[in-house]
Amino acid sequence: MKRFDAVKEILEKAVDGKTIGAHGNFWRGIDLPTFIAKSVFGRKLVEPGKGADSNLVKALRGQPPFGRDLTPRPPGAIFSRMPLGFPPVDDAGIAFIEAWIDDGCPDEEIKTTRPMTTMATAAADPQAINRFFREFDSFFLRPKTPETAQHLNAYMEQAFAWPGFSQDSTEAGWTGVLRQAPMTAAIAHLSSHQLRIIKDHFGAALDHSRLSEAYWLFGRGDLPDDPLRPGSPKHRMDGATMWLMWLSFADAAIRTGQSAGDWEVLSKAIALGLVGDALFRTDRPVNDRLNITRYKATDPNLKDKVVSDFAGLSGRDLLSQNIGLGLEAQEVPTG
Repeated sequence: MKRFDAVKEILEKAVDGKTIGAHGNFWRGIDLPTFIAKSVFGRKLVEPGKGADSNLVKALRGQPPFGRDLTPRPPGAIFSRMPLGFPPVDDAGIAFIEAWIDDGCPDEEIKTTRPMTTMATAAADPQAINRFFREFDSFFLRPKTPETAQHLNAYMEQAFAWPGFSQDSTEAGWTGVLRQAPMTAAIAHLSSHQLRIIKDHFGAALDHSRLSEAYWLFGRGDLPDDPLRPGSPKHRMDGATMWLMWLSFADAAIRTGQSAGDWEVLSKAIALGLVGDALFRTDRPVNDRLNITRYKATDPNLKDKVVSDFAGLSGRDLLSQNIGLGLEAQEVPTG
């Protein structure tokens, strides 16, 4: 996650994702240069290099000219502490913003774990899951570099050789495809960036239970609207076939030794999301739905059952199970 994105996340969390009046949610839908140049009520928000002197930091701390609503009222305070009507932003969040401004408001990746929330809290918060998928989408659906676009295209052109796409494909043929130089380079590039984003949100030691919740809600289409993506507020898989593409990539990463242990954990979360999509995304056109028959939407404790079925699998057993799930998902429903 970039530091500017984290700043916007702190501000969004401060108002509980709600739309506010007066100056509005001034951080939404703007890029970094626009944010740096922005003024609210005639006062410039930030002074790059001067965190403590910036009005944004003063407003969050309730320092003059802010803090009119505090007791005792600071001398010279004419505006209330911000955000008005919400609990104060915690010290760690304000310190993060101040340090970012002190450093000149750079557009760079965070080098350390996010200070404004614990990983456990983030995993339990649907808006935190939205933040994960928002960042994931922004990197992979709107590639930031020609290199990423090239690797995405290289992988997807060959991905249909995965045996989970077709019974006519073989594991030997798939393994041969994975040995090709363009595929090897694509898998390494895409794996490293996926894991970077995922670990930033779910911790370096991937916890399957936390990932499961995120992918289950995403697969079912049950995440709440994302206020920072008003043009497309619902995070859910666009085309059902992309679940198979993602599962094929997990297979490729495992077979080529790209952090195979992490990808085994991720493949189980992807499989869970696929099942959720197949059983609950009834909004899809009939010809775009996945067909899973081993589970039913009415099964008691369905999520736990799917997790349990995959929990003890690893190595070739896991790869075979994922291939079988992929083939089942593409079967034409009968009756």
